[in-house]
Amino acid sequence: MKTIIARNFVLLLSLIFIGVACDNSSDSDNGDAATIQGRVENTSSSDTTNTDTTQARFKTVEDAAVVVTRVQSNGSLEVISDSAVTTNAEGEFSLRVDADAISGASDQLVVQAEKEGETAKAFVTPQVETGTTVLVQPITFESSAEANVYQQLIAGGNAESVEKADIEAYVITEVALDIESDSALAANLASALVARAAANTEFYTTLGVEVSEEQRDEIRRIKLDAQTELENRLYASAGEEGNVAAFDDFIETIARVDMDAGVNATAAAKASKGSSIVLLNQSAAFSADAQAELRQRTALMFTFPLSEAVQEQLDFAGASEDAINSAADAAVTLRTNIRSMNNPSEEELNATFAAYNEAVVNIVQNEFDTNGQLFAVANATINENGGARSSLEATLQGVVTVPEVIDAYTQFYGEVESVVDDTFQSAVDAELSTYFTELLILINLAS
Repeated sequence: MKTIIARNFVLLLSLIFIGVACDNSSDSDNGDAATIQGRVENTSSSDTTNTDTTQARFKTVEDAAVVVTRVQSNGSLEVISDSAVTTNAEGEFSLRVDADAISGASDQLVVQAEKEGETAKAFVTPQVETGTTVLVQPITFESSAEANVYQQLIAGGNAESVEKADIEAYVITEVALDIESDSALAANLASALVARAAANTEFYTTLGVEVSEEQRDEIRRIKLDAQTELENRLYASAGEEGNVAAFDDFIETIARVDMDAGVNATAAAKASKGSSIVLLNQSAAFSADAQAELRQRTALMFTFPLSEAVQEQLDFAGASEDAINSAADAAVTLRTNIRSMNNPSEEELNATFAAYNEAVVNIVQNEFDTNGQLFAVANATINENGGARSSLEATLQGVVTVPEVIDAYTQFYGEVESVVDDTFQSAVDAELSTYFTELLILINLAS
């Protein structure tokens, strides 16, 4: 696992001790107050003359008034800082918040900036405690959309089921643009994220995989650390290249989080794919570009548990190290192809996963001789017109509830098992048949 925290710990310490040069900077001794530092880069997507909205991240905002707010139970914001501070020429700010103001709500803070009628905001991820200095990610229209979704989660009483890192993972540029244009979509995405979290839990239950409370605590810790590290890196970033690297590391960490907490890879892959379908189908109110962006993000995240699970099943089946490494290489190619796409259609993504399917089938054919040939026959049967995969795709169209999605995949698992039984009959022992069944399910999940 990539440990993105350790890699940048020295950077974080240097940022904290160096501080931020602002008109309203405070003494290094915070006493009975906490210090929050950050930078305002843009207040809306229109704050750039470049049609590429990513460039808006680098247009800093001078003389913006910045305050700290607390999200109330109805989702509204209450100002808790004594007064506003003003950003300097680099858009940077540093403000103090009294201990009494953050008491009982230090994990529900949002920094808000305003200039000439435009407002932007960002949630504060680290626990804010007296005597400490914390950084927030650069305030942009994207961070504003994230904060809007977070407010909706609190208003709905769902802040415990969706982590801030989950919001970060799915509020992408086009999604943020949609939320900026239609604030009601923040509630839509919040609801979809809650459903996705519920689906993830229910998939494990259906698969008979127990995720202990200790594992759930570890998942929350990893997500919190990853989100904090991402925000620190974005704050320190000097350009788009640094941002891309920070996001790539963050997405991999979030995609792998269940496995890194000890959940087996095969179950994690099934839960990842199934819960992403719930998220996508419940996000139908978003624009076509935003939906394409979400499809691409969920597909990318799915590749991490998928790759681990395929390698795991190959290992169980007795494949050689070379074969397992070849499967890992095929997954890297799959991931690279997905990353290179620009708002791909569902058909384009499916074609990319089909190439991965073919690569794994070829590996099995080369590794297991006659049984490998039968494996290829079973895969062709699953993918024929009217086969298990096309039936799954048809069933999933428009399905939005968690039970419906779980039922669709449960039926698919059973159909694949039947294909394996019919194809192999008594040609392989029960144990190998189980591994082949899992492999065929995994490489045909993307639909």
